[in-house]
Amino acid sequence: MSATSGGKFGYHQRGNIPTEHLSAAPRKAGARPREYRLISRYTREEMGQVWSEEGKFRRWLEVELAATDTLAASGVVPAEAAAKIRAKARVDAGIVKRIAELEIGRAHV
Repeated sequence: MSATSGGKFGYHQRGNIPTEHLSAAPRKAGARPREYRLISRYTREEMGQVWSEEGKFRRWLEVELAATDTLAASGVVPAEAAAKIRAKARVDAGIVKRIAELEIGRAHV
């Protein structure tokens, strides 16, 4: 197998990115998505928080809130609704746990 042909020991065609995590095989029902974690002894706490599930969902929420604010500014969403959404929106450990529970058995990743 050549270095750029892909496969278990191959590499992505654009460079030296290992391909074993790029599998398109569907997950079995109930299977959890593969989790990537930073090695704690090599990671500062602040950087670990950035790459955590909670950090990911906080960033996604900020994008959604920005989109809602833009829609409110253009009159598509009532300004009062956008303000209420922003006031009530939150991401915490409980929300992350609930998202994980809802994701079990879903094949979209």
